Amino acid sequence: NRRPEKLDDRILTLLGQKNYTPANVPEMLRFLHLPPNRQQELQAVLRELEQSGKIARVKGNRYIQPLEADLIPGRLRINRQGKGFLQPDDTNLKEIVIADSDTSTAMDGDRVLIRLNVKAQGLRTQADEKDTGKVIRILNRKRMRMVGTLKRGDRFLYVIPDDPRMQHDIYVPEARDVGRQPNIG
Repeated sequence: NRRPEKLDDRILTLLGQKNYTPANVPEMLRFLHLPPNRQQELQAVLRELEQSGKIARVKGNRYIQPLEADLIPGRLRINRQGKGFLQPDDTNLKEIVIADSDTSTAMDGDRVLIRLNVKAQGLRTQADEKDTGKVIRILNRKRMRMVGTLKRGDRFLYVIPDDPRMQHDIYVPEARDVGRQPNIG
């Protein structure tokens, strides 16, 4: 009495096959021999796997194993100077340096997907040189609340975060129908 294989396991097995080419949802339905009425279930499982960093969605909404495209999921740490350090989910991988210009809108503690930068092959490459990368997607935000000072720009409101590790101001849309004006400062 064999337990039916779970859909997420079947997807991971499919993506791990040597002859797998990046597939979109309709193609995956076919590859997994699923009837069309299970498309929403498949999409939900794909979304969960993507958010956990076990799979990656690339151009054309096709799915692959992250390492196939030099994509690495992990937790981002940002120091006071704005420099990022990815702690990969895969504990066999070393920490990856993310320049402050390559953190996108990711914040300290967020789970992100980064793309490894290709190292130039040459005589000057240091053996101990750290890998570098760029944030391409935020998988989960660590925090949904922010403390800072509300300011008014020419055309919009923004918050300057109190936390020095947060390098970016945060755009705030004008409040609608709340009956009171925003409290600048």
